[in-house]
Amino acid sequence: MAITRLNNNSVTSVSALPNLASLPSGIDTGKLVQHTTSQGSSSGSSQSTSYVATGIKHSITPTSSSNKILVLMNFNVWTQGHTGSYYWVKSNARIVRSITGGSSSNVLTGRQVNGSSGATVPAYTYGYSMGQYSLNYLDSPSTTSEVEYELHLEFSELQSSNGTHYWNGFKNVTLMELVP
Repeated sequence: MAITRLNNNSVTSVSALPNLASLPSGIDTGKLVQHTTSQGSSSGSSQSTSYVATGIKHSITPTSSSNKILVLMNFNVWTQGHTGSYYWVKSNARIVRSITGGSSSNVLTGRQVNGSSGATVPAYTYGYSMGQYSLNYLDSPSTTSEVEYELHLEFSELQSSNGTHYWNGFKNVTLMELVP
């Protein structure tokens, strides 16, 4: 490639440029086929110590059964412990995949998204923890049927008789279909 320079270091002519539109053979960059996003707000609460569906969910229909789905979830959780001299609370999250005409399965499970501990006094009988959390997962659903991904939360509390966890405010679920 020939380059001509003037005294102020500017390029005045280039006779040939390398092909920047392609990479050498053997390097696969993958491809984004489609993406879809669900934004808005969601709210709910639970005192269950089992996983509960939050309603934070979104669907995509893959164009090929060999493609992968990148799941990106952002959501708010706050957990409140009650009526104990000491409390320890946490929320665990999982992503449940449901395929239209098929079954549901846990594709990501047991991720702690919130936790807190401390002591309560008679004038202050609640302890809580809050924050915004993200879960990301690369899935291989092996289908061209519609696939739904939903956030489930589980609440745990020790040394106290009850507690509540809440999901509220902004939520964002983005699904991207990728060619591997």
